[in-house]
Amino acid sequence: FNTGGERCYLFSGDQAGVLTGYSHGFQFTGAERGMSFGRHPASDGSEAFPVQMMPTPGAPNAGPRVPPVVISRILYRPALVGDAYVELYNTTDAGINLWDPGNPGSTWALGDLWNAPVPFPGNTVIAAKGHVLVVASDPATFRVRYEVPEAVPILRLQGLSFDSFARYGVSLFQPSGLAAGAIRYVEVERVRYATAAPWPAGADAAGHSLE
Repeated sequence: FNTGGERCYLFSGDQAGVLTGYSHGFQFTGAERGMSFGRHPASDGSEAFPVQMMPTPGAPNAGPRVPPVVISRILYRPALVGDAYVELYNTTDAGINLWDPGNPGSTWALGDLWNAPVPFPGNTVIAAKGHVLVVASDPATFRVRYEVPEAVPILRLQGLSFDSFARYGVSLFQPSGLAAGAIRYVEVERVRYATAAPWPAGADAAGHSLE
């Protein structure tokens, strides 16, 4: 498959090659060479195709690979307009630079599968076992209102639409080289949620976040 992203679908057909109605597949964004995707059913009946720990052709899937940075908390519909945020967490014991070491101008990005990812500013670092907040309002006002420690970076990414997350999910992208002169983004984490059960109703304009 193309490392810049593609779609993969399986269709049923008869012996004459006529499609008989069944189809199943998914779409992925950029991919690192040699990586493998695997089907992962969720408890609510939905499914995803996350990157696997290793390719296992002809054998059971190895299981999803946990990225070094994960989406740890989302407030998608706050009680106060403008207070939406996405929290990222560094799962490792070392600080992580949110840019491509081979191309410092290529930074990590946040977005969804249907809109262009919005890059983080240069020189953004997540401390070991630390957090970064991406907010929809003024970072200084947000820090005071919620008493966020100074050690936690708070960013506002211009052009990032929090409204699209409820429809397409929120994705974290890591740069992985260039494709035709443009940054190739690899999706390392995605969270899809809904306002209906089994998701908690308290996160829908009642002031609660998803963790």
